[in-house]
Amino acid sequence: MTGLFFHQVHLADAKGWSLPWLATTFLGYAISVVATSMLTGPMVDRFRASRLLPYYLPPLGLAMLMSGAVQSSGLGFDLYGPGRDEHRRRTHAW
Repeated sequence: MTGLFFHQVHLADAKGWSLPWLATTFLGYAISVVATSMLTGPMVDRFRASRLLPYYLPPLGLAMLMSGAVQSSGLGFDLYGPGRDEHRRRTHAW
């Protein structure tokens, strides 16, 4: 995720996206992070982080595939949020 944020200008140029439009996609990212935080927090408390660990990569993989395959949409950014938040919760819950 850090690399994506550092290279967002290059990504926008490569995909043909405008920078102001790319900036608006971070609203969806922020909303998905908050929603995922509300869902995964109680799940980690109930099921333990180690049991939920295998499930945090699929949203990131799907987001990467969508970002790579779709030329004119930033929908993938919405899916980065759940993976980012789940990773943070899993690594801090150990």
